[in-house]
Amino acid sequence: MENGILHGNLEMGPDARQHGERALQQVIQERRSLLPYRDRRLFLKIKLSHSEAVFVVRDEGPGFDHGRVYQSQEVTNLNQSHGREFVLIRSFMDEVSFNDRGNEITIVKRN
Repeated sequence: MENGILHGNLEMGPDARQHGERALQQVIQERRSLLPYRDRRLFLKIKLSHSEAVFVVRDEGPGFDHGRVYQSQEVTNLNQSHGREFVLIRSFMDEVSFNDRGNEITIVKRN
């Protein structure tokens, strides 16, 4: 969900943390008061059953090229500050899909 807020709704790039946590928090506070960022929301939908858990997270940002980024992630990226979430999602979830715009991810875990 942090990814949807920072990179989606607030449109912060992959190097958002490079100047430290304090600088990151300052940029977050600034963007939260500016249009169009301040009016954007994050949506979470959860469906649980005995056989599976489905999580859908959607932000109101412009989206991204999930095909290029998602397919290029390798296990070695766990040491990098960005991209590691895709490696972990693919490792632990049974199904992962994105909408065409790239601002919504659906992940499924089955028993």
